[in-house]
Amino acid sequence: MMKKHNMLSWLLAFCLCFAMAMPALAVDYDSKTEQIKQNIEENIEAYLISENGDEIELDIESIDVVKLPIPSLYGLVGDEEYAIYAATVKTKTNDKQLNCCNIVASASMTMTWIDGNGSNNTITNLTGLTTVAKGSFHSGWIYWGSDYEDTSLAPYKANVGKSFNKDVNYTSDKELWGTVRADYYVGVENAQGSVYFMRVKVQPGIFS
Repeated sequence: MMKKHNMLSWLLAFCLCFAMAMPALAVDYDSKTEQIKQNIEENIEAYLISENGDEIELDIESIDVVKLPIPSLYGLVGDEEYAIYAATVKTKTNDKQLNCCNIVASASMTMTWIDGNGSNNTITNLTGLTTVAKGSFHSGWIYWGSDYEDTSLAPYKANVGKSFNKDVNYTSDKELWGTVRADYYVGVENAQGSVYFMRVKVQPGIFS
């Protein structure tokens, strides 16, 4: 029987490989993926934030959750069962942002995590992409942790570009719920020199 710490190491390595090979692998849709998707939809936060802090809702282009394959040999270790999920939120600006801010852009982020028993949940990878059709890319930041009221309180952050693929190894510090969360802030500058930030949050709330 494979020891627990070896199993976690194997799963982390698997997630990193999957982040580079996702299109080539089959994925599994089950009832839990639909529950996670519904939960993300109910708690979605996607805004364009102006320089004075005003928030304008972005259009949600899509929300997708997939269960990634793990060979059955490694699906059960002792009394702990593991699954790997990836949740993607895609957003875009609309006529409100074009009229008020003179920008047209889209932004997406995918969070991949290991869902273990109870609160044993670990973020393994964050990927994202921004496309700007009107305006220009200014800056990008990602934040991740368990559950924080504001990104300024997030335990981890990293500066990113228009596209990113960030390997992380963060296990939830919430012993009761095991929540995990990530946010993507991307700054878009319009022709007048004003910078607006698109915010995308991925926070699944259904765990084993």
